[in-house]
Amino acid sequence: MRRLPVLPILLVLLVPGSGWSQVPVFASGFAGGSLNLNDTGPVTGGGFAFQLDLGLHYPRASFGAEFARHSVGGGMKAEVLGGFLRVPSFGSGAVLAYAVLGLGNYRFNPPGTGLKTNRLGGSLGPGALFRLGRSGLAFALEARFHSTFSNLPGLTNQQFITAIAGLDLRF
Repeated sequence: MRRLPVLPILLVLLVPGSGWSQVPVFASGFAGGSLNLNDTGPVTGGGFAFQLDLGLHYPRASFGAEFARHSVGGGMKAEVLGGFLRVPSFGSGAVLAYAVLGLGNYRFNPPGTGLKTNRLGGSLGPGALFRLGRSGLAFALEARFHSTFSNLPGLTNQQFITAIAGLDLRF
């Protein structure tokens, strides 16, 4: 299989002055915590969470792809690969509040089974961007409620919340 030189292609596309440099691309990286809300299942607790986003930003909405990994207690982890939509709710300039909606594949590894289970799920919550000067850099805060849409074998529907902070960079 032939590998494409991804970094050089991105650099050429984002060179100032080229038509592609005007594409409103952004990348975000977050870290924080997650808390399992399933008090009736065999897994409770919480742990570390991180999330990486890559997308396009427009004045009325931002959308893109995301990858996240959440420790949801008892040794169980949830990996999310999906998409998101951010809709600004109020604010402009230095501070922008938004609502975020996510949809994707949630892959769980229930402890003690050695198996991985995939389920469709979604997330919803508020967020805020705090611009750092005139650069394309912003401090970001986000909280989300996550839920799968179907029961996992041997487990109830998985529901957890995350609170994360990070940096948002617009190119």
